[in-house]
Parts: sequence; C-alpha cells; structure tokens
Amino acid sequence: MSAYEPATAWDAPGETPRAEPTYAGFWNRVLAVILDGLILGIPLTLVLLAIGQYGTSLGALIQTAAGAAYSIVLWVTWGRTVGGRIVGLRLIRVDGQPVTYGTAVIRYLMLLVSYAALCIGVIWVAFNGKKQGWMDLVAGTYVIEDKTP
Repeated sequence: MSAYEPATAWDAPGETPRAEPTYAGFWNRVLAVILDGLILGIPLTLVLLAIGQYGTSLGALIQTAAGAAYSIVLWVTWGRTVGGRIVGLRLIRVDGQPVTYGTAVIRYLMLLVSYAALCIGVIWVAFNGKKQGWMDLVAGTYVIEDKTP
C-alpha cells in the first residue's frame, strides 16, 4: 500500500490509512521556480560577469551544473528548494518517503526533457489529478503543500 492510498479490506488488520496530502498546484510551483531562479540566477550571473564567462558556452555549462546541483542537493536534504520552502511546498516520493539522490537525478533530467518539449511536461501539472508533471510521473514523486519550516 502506498503511503497515501486509503486502507481497503485487503490491508493488514489494524493498519491505519494515511490522509491524502494536498498536492501543490501549478501556480504555486511556478512561483517557487521563479523565486529559485532569482535566488540562484542573480548571484550566478554576477559571478559569471566577473569572470568574463557570461553568455559563453562555459558560462552556460556552469549555469546548468549549478542549477542541477542546487535542485538535487536541496530536494534530497530538505525535500525542497529555497523557493519551495518560501512558497510552502515539499517534494516526496509517491510512497511518502523522502527523495533519494537517484530519484532526484531522474526527476531533474526529466525536468530538462519537460522544458525541451515546449514545457508540455511542466504544463501537464495543471491537468493531472495529482498535480504531477512528466518529471514527477517518471521519478515517482509528488509536490505537496507543506508549510512547516
């Protein structure tokens, strides 16, 4: 049984069903991404300008690597990025457990695919019942509302 599926007659006796989480909506997730873009993008742009790599291939590689590291490390350590924390979101696996590095890497790579496909994989969140984009469906994750610090 998944952590958020209701108990049925087939469940073990005495097993308590867990309440279904509140899945994070499209616009809350967009706001978190915008905040993360500002939090990471402004200092990173200043550094790239200072070292003369802004707008270069090396600069793009540094930006991509920094964005990946930022997202993956924070998803695993906090269950959310700084923008997600400000908005009150948390990333969890569909079994209710915290995200592992393997899950986070798969999710990030699929996020890149979702953007490359004209953002269709991201927009999918607005139409999926559990608010999962392609990256969540492939990685087996949910983004839920969680106002705890």
